[in-house]
Parts: sequence; structure tokens; C-alpha cells
Amino acid sequence: MTPNAKRPDYRLLGALEIRGPGAARTLGPSASAVLAALLVRAPQPVPAARLQAELWPGRTVKPAALRQRVKELRHVLGADEIRTTGGGYAMPDAAERTDTYLFQEFRARAAEAHADSDLETARELLRDALRLWTGDPALAGLHGYEFAARFARDWDERRAAAVLELLDVLTGLGRHNELAELLHREQDIIPERIAGWRAAHPAPRHAGEPVRVVGRGDIIGRLGGLATAAWADDGPGTRVIRVSGPAGVGITTVLGLVADRLAAEGAQVCQVDMRGEVDEQETVTHAQNALITALGVTPDAMPAELAEKDQVLGDLLMRLSRQDRFVVILDHVSSADQVAALTRRDAFWTVIVASRPDLPEVRPGLAVPVEVPPLDEKSAVEMLRIVLGRPAVDQDQAATLRLVELCERLPFFLALAIAAIVRTGETVRSCADTIDRRRRELRSQAGYGVFEYSRRDLPGPQQELLALTGRMQAVSVTVDRAAAMLGTTPVEAGTILAGLDRARLIVAGGGRYLFRPLVLAYAAHLPAERWPAAQRLLLEDMLTEVRRVAGPIGPGEPGAGPALRVSAWDWYRAEGPNLRGAVTGAVRAELDELCWRLVEVAGPVLYLTGAVDDWGHLVHAAGIAAERLGDPAARAHVLMTRAERERYLGEWAAAYHRYNEAVELSEGDDSTHAVALDGRADLAVGMYLMDDDPDWLARGHDDARESHRLFTAAGNVQGAASALSGLAEVLAVSGRNEEAVPVASETLRLYRSVPDPVNEAVALRILGSIQARLGRLAEAAALLGAAVEVDDREHTALEGARALARLGEVQLRQAHHDQARMSLSRALLVLRTGPDLRWRAVATMLSGRLSLATGDHTGAVRSLNEAGALFRRLGDHHAADQCESLLDDGSEGRGVQGAEEDDGPVEVR
Repeated sequence: MTPNAKRPDYRLLGALEIRGPGAARTLGPSASAVLAALLVRAPQPVPAARLQAELWPGRTVKPAALRQRVKELRHVLGADEIRTTGGGYAMPDAAERTDTYLFQEFRARAAEAHADSDLETARELLRDALRLWTGDPALAGLHGYEFAARFARDWDERRAAAVLELLDVLTGLGRHNELAELLHREQDIIPERIAGWRAAHPAPRHAGEPVRVVGRGDIIGRLGGLATAAWADDGPGTRVIRVSGPAGVGITTVLGLVADRLAAEGAQVCQVDMRGEVDEQETVTHAQNALITALGVTPDAMPAELAEKDQVLGDLLMRLSRQDRFVVILDHVSSADQVAALTRRDAFWTVIVASRPDLPEVRPGLAVPVEVPPLDEKSAVEMLRIVLGRPAVDQDQAATLRLVELCERLPFFLALAIAAIVRTGETVRSCADTIDRRRRELRSQAGYGVFEYSRRDLPGPQQELLALTGRMQAVSVTVDRAAAMLGTTPVEAGTILAGLDRARLIVAGGGRYLFRPLVLAYAAHLPAERWPAAQRLLLEDMLTEVRRVAGPIGPGEPGAGPALRVSAWDWYRAEGPNLRGAVTGAVRAELDELCWRLVEVAGPVLYLTGAVDDWGHLVHAAGIAAERLGDPAARAHVLMTRAERERYLGEWAAAYHRYNEAVELSEGDDSTHAVALDGRADLAVGMYLMDDDPDWLARGHDDARESHRLFTAAGNVQGAASALSGLAEVLAVSGRNEEAVPVASETLRLYRSVPDPVNEAVALRILGSIQARLGRLAEAAALLGAAVEVDDREHTALEGARALARLGEVQLRQAHHDQARMSLSRALLVLRTGPDLRWRAVATMLSGRLSLATGDHTGAVRSLNEAGALFRRLGDHHAADQCESLLDDGSEGRGVQGAEEDDGPVEVR
């Protein structure tokens, strides 16, 4: 579904999701349940009494509670989206904007096509219908409500029916390999239905699609033999196999068959596609994330730092390879750095690396090179016979051999030619003649002639989408994105993509359509009349999508924990390469305004995923766009985005310098100037904590006051609260805690008036920390506990972890050791997997102090050493020295009884 410009769309087939207006706002659990209850019955009205009974079963709740949830929904979705109707509520216009409506539409059209014997169209429509499912049950997360559980059961049945319909269609088409894959995939999801279908349909005679293995037995055997020989070694040995070959030779297919063979022989196999942008090195961070995810680490537990990723990856592989024969297969490797952590000399696992022929050698002297050759002539002819039939191939042997040579005996080009022959009904001779003529006309390589032949008779919209994606250099595209680029509906875009899939120019998988690098390289040269308009539509769609993902995270240093990190990582894993392509394309097309805004909005997502390389690439592009615009405000915003990246990397001095430039550039633009001053004040506290120069605090004080004045004059309540928050921090770190209390209290009041729950938790934490500095531990504990409650309600886990760390510190000073241990453990559970190293260091240091206070010297040594190392990485040598002093005191018997009575709280910004 393409989000309506004025009204939101809704996804129910999985976790409830809003797309379009309102997507950036996070709903509370009760409001989500109300929305779901109305959507599943739309457009029919639902009586208020029924909603209350379903949402609060067995409880007496005042009607005002339901009215408050509806009010919240109207604020998010628009005043007219939910209507009051005779004692109840209804969403009369929302039904056609749900994915359930689209599912039923696809399925109904598939039934019509099936009845008309148009099985190909029926196949594509049913596949599109099933792609709407995210992998989770309908309304996942709301099954505690009976209506949602009932809805999920009903839609599970509808999905199962669509799967069975697709199985029948695939049987009719003779697509045996696709049929086998679908049966295997669904076996664990709907086992009884699949068992019933199998009982009624005998196994297809040619299941396995021999085209995949024709002529590849030798190379598969050789690769399998090399891996088996490595297992037979007594210890570490030659365990890196580098696979290469000409473009189109089918390395991915070969690797899949090798994986199947090794698994059948008892090996544990992990196969990962490392593909990034065409002709551009994929970032090491992204590659490491993909590998760690493939080995079973969930995104919410993903380590933040590259060094930690290498350590986790090594530990995982060592553990797995000790337990079993373990093989890692990496396809589309574009940089030796991507696989450096896997190709150690002492490795107990085997790595098969598939890469471009021109890639510098992986582990010189250790890797065994294996070249995948083109098919031999006999195998290439057999591939044609299997699909086109022996009579069509053998009746003109000279034309057949000429076609084989024009396709350079490469499986990909042969597949393109075969698909075009099947689609057009041409003969092998006419196909060979056309390819040869196009090759001569274009004075190109034979491969490009095959590509031209395969696309020449495609309908106009398919030609246009192919040209647009080539210009965009998109690794993959969804139906929604294709619709946005073409300015059409998702249903029409799905039909267009299905046509390209039938032509073998793209590959459908996982709800997305993947583009082969070779096709993109060819398509980039095609004329695209709609390109300027499509590029703008693409960027606007990407901007809407990034805002949807980044909205709940928040600006600047995000207050987000594992749940939002999973969301950000899932989005980035699918769209990261496309985001880079969109920004690069925007710079080339001089769509500068969209370019820098896209990069600014994407900052929080890149922060959470730790994609600092991509972040740097995008900020550089945004800087070019801002310079070309000549708009000082745009340049200032890009500088601030660059500063946030440098702060993430611990380069505080560089970040402060960027903010200095942003402050100077934004003179005369009060709104941008206020943001720049607020950011500079924020950094000033950190600079003070690192070099202990009180001048930093004086500068931060002045910046925060001026920022507050400008925000207040503009009526920007959130901005004013942010400036006051910075001022409170400056006053507290300066030792002026009594002055800081009313400032922090006003900050809290302003955030509550907006409302802004994430920053409300920040304000509660700051005020609680100030009260702790003043020795008012009971008040501090209450405020910090309230901050944790806000986090529990709003799921802003990173900010909640910071509050828990401070609460643990207060409980330690109160000698409530069991409570402190629980608070600090909860804090570290989040901070150890998040990007905030400073707070992780603080919580670890506090854990060490707690260990000293309870006589656990071993735990104290471990925690304080870890905290000291983290502080030194951050350049905070004063805090690192504090850790060493605590260790010295503990080893000499001091600090064990009075570790909670330290010099004061650990300062952190």
C-alpha cells in the first residue's frame, strides 16, 4: 500500500502498524487495542459498551477511559478518521486502506484469472497476497484481547487457503521447484493442511528442477571435497576457499547446491548474502551485522561497536565449530575487510568466499582459489532442452549452438533467452538472429545483446521500471516503492514487477524484488523519460519511510532501546543500500533540499544501527547538497548532523567545532540558531567532564540561556524545555545544585505540557540526579523511579536504562544493596547492547562500587577494569582514574564498607 497523502493506511497482517499520517507517533497499548477493534469491524460501527467489555474484560471502567483513548487516536490519525455514531465509534472510510482489503482483492482477482485458465497471472496475484504477511500472526502483540485472537485465527485460515490455492496453480504450471520450496516453507506453519494437500497430490515426477544442477556436478563435488578435506585435518589448516567466475556464471546457484550437499553430509552451514551497492564497497559494519544475525543473534542483542562485533563473531564461530563441522558461505563479497574476522589462521571452521574476480586476494597464501567455469556446450544445450523441449532445440542444431555461444555458455544469459522464447513463442533461430543483430548494432558484448533481446518486447511500464531502478541502482524494491516511483497503485505495480520476474530480470523473495547486479549495470544505460519526476517521488517516499522509522526514536541522541533498535535494524537491513542510492541520486539530480533533509531525518536510525560508515557517506553527500543550495540554515543543519556522528564516535572536540560553525552560520535564523546553541551547550558539559576546564561550563551556561530565550520567543515549548534541560545540567555539574532544582522542575513541567514522554523521562532523571547530589535520597529515588515507570509505559528503554543506573546509584548510597543490584542489572541489560558507551561505563563502574560494598572483590575487579577501559576509550581519563582508585582502595581493605559513601555521583552527559 502506498500511504495516502492525507489519510493513513493500516497493516493488520502482523503487528498493527500505521503508515502515512500518524506513523511517527507511538500509541499506548490500550489505544492500539481500540484502533485494532475498530479496524477489524470497519466500516461497521462498534458500540462503546462492547469496546469497553473487550478492552477491559471483567473490570468496571469509567466511559471516560475509552473516550480518552479515542481522543488520543484522533490526535494521531486525524479528527475525521474515527467518527462517533449512536453510542459507539466507527471508521467508515478505513476498510479500503488496510492490507486485509488488499489481500482479499489479490485473492479475488487470482480466482478470476484461475477460472480463465490464466495461471501465470493467478500465480503472481497469490504470491503478492502472501507477501503482505510480515511473518507474524495477524495483530501480533494484541492476542491477549479475545477479539484480536479470534481475528488472528480467522486470518490464519484465509492465509492457509491462499497457500493451497497457490499450490494448485503451481502444479498446473509445472513449476515443480517452486512448488517444492513452498511445501517445505509451509510445512511447519500449517502442517495439517500441507499433509492433506500432499495426500491428494502425488509428488511431481520432475521435482528438483534439473536445470539448476545440469553441468555443475564437477564443481559442486570439488567445493564439497575441499570443505570435507579441511574437516579431516588434525588442527587448523587451509580453511578458506575463494570462489570466482565471470558475471552470469551462476555462482549463487552453485553455492546453494554446495550448502545442500554439505548439510546432507552432517555439516552445519551458514550462508549469507553480503551484497551491497553495485560497484561500491559494502560497509564492514553492515556485513558484520548480517553475519551475526545469520548465526542467531537477535537485533536487540547486537553489539554496538565494530570491535565488539568481531569478538562476538569469533566467539560464536569458535563455539559452533567446536561442537560440529561448521561452514560459512559468503556470497557477493565486495571487500576483504568484510571477511577478515572469519579468515583467521587458527580457525576451526571453513569459509567459502564468493567475490568479484578483481577483489584483492583474501588471506594471501591461505585461500584455495576455485574458478566456476561457463557450462560446457553439451550441458548448455541440455539446459535449453529441459525447458523448451527436445524437438524445439534439436530441429535446428546450428541455430541452437549459435545461441549457446552468443550466451557465452553462461547460465544467466541462457535463462534470459529461454524466458524470452517462452514468453514470445519465437524459435531458437529467430532468438539467435535477434541477439546477434542487437549485439552488432550496439557494438556491445554478447551479454548486453541478450539483455536487450530479453527486454525488447516488454510492456512500456515494465521497461520504464527497469530503467528507473537501473538509474537508482536499487538492490531491491518493494511493491510500495515501485508504485511510488511510477506514480501508480500497488496492485498495478505488483503486476509490473511480476512481469519482470517472469522475464527473469528480477527475483522475487521475502516480500521484495531483488535486482541482479548485472541487470542493474545494463539497465543504468536505458533511457528513462520519467526519471526526474520518479526520482523526486522516490526521495519523498523514502523520506516518509525514514520518518516513520525514526519518529519513535527521537532526534539527536535517541532515547530508544531494544524494541526500537530491532525496528531500526530491520528497516536498515532491507533499505540501507537503497537509502545510500537515493541520497547519491539526489546529489546528482540536484534535489538538494530533499537530500539534506533525508540525511538529517535518517541520523537516529543510523545511530541505533551503528552504521557510522554509511552515516559518514550520507552526511558528506548532504554537505554537497547544502553547499550548492547556498542556504546557511541547511548548511548549519548538516553540520549539526555531522557533529552528532562525531559525538557518537567519541570525537567530542570535533563535534564541538562543528557546532561552533553551525552557530556562526545560523546567525539571523533564530530557530536554527537556537538548535545550534542548545547542541553546543550540551557538548560543553561533556568537554568539561573530559578536561576539567570550568570555562566550558561558563560557555555552556551562556549558550543554554540564549537558546532558551530564542525558543521561548518563538513559542517552541519543546525547544525551550530542551534548553532548560541543558542549563540544569550545567548548573548541577558546576555544583550549583539548589539553583538547578527549579530549572529542572520547569523542564519537567514543560515536557509534560506538550506531552513528550521520552523527554519527560529525561527531565525526571536529571531532577532526580540533582536531588541525589543534594543528599535528598528519598526524593531522588522517587523521581528516578518515576522515570523508569515512564520508560516501562512508553518503551524508551535507553533512557529508562540511564534512569535505572542513577536509581541504582541512589540505592547504593542508601545501602539498599539488593535493590541497587536489580536496578543496575536491568540497566546493563540494555546498555551492553546499545550505542551509549558513556552510560554503559557509568553503570559498570557503579556495579563495581556495589561489588566493593558487598565484599565481592572478584566482581569489583572485573567491573571496574571494564569501566576504566570504556572511559579511556571515551577519552575520560579522570573517570578511568577513579576506577583505578576504587580498585586500589578495595585491594587495601578500604572502600569495602563505605563504597557507597564516595565523593559524589558519577558525572555523565
